Amino acid sequence: MTYDELAISYYDLMAKNTELTQKVKEQVKEIAQLQDERFENLAHISELNDELSRLNSQLEQVKEQARMMIADSMFKHPEEHQTKKKSKSWVCDHCKGKGHIRPYCFKLHGESKQFQHKPYKKGWNPEVSTLG
Repeated sequence: MTYDELAISYYDLMAKNTELTQKVKEQVKEIAQLQDERFENLAHISELNDELSRLNSQLEQVKEQARMMIADSMFKHPEEHQTKKKSKSWVCDHCKGKGHIRPYCFKLHGESKQFQHKPYKKGWNPEVSTLG
């Protein structure tokens, strides 16, 4: 190999080295930008997870309140209506029956379990006596 060939090879290698060094610098900048974006995205994800946890907690509270409200109001008469005494004469607007009002009318809504009665047989059945 001659000196001129060696010089040309050297200059070619230097040009490739400069080119590769420039690409490496660009890649380092791009990596830094991507890392910054990654940290920003991770921070945003953390904020969203916190908000999601807070909203799920609120949703559970609302569900529990709704369950309690439904359980309290479903087929439950007002306390003054549940008493045995009929201090007020309740008259139903629907069936004109006494002792209840329209929201609690059995003909409209059916009889609730707490008020269902066992069948009652009317009449008197005398026992057969074995007197001799």
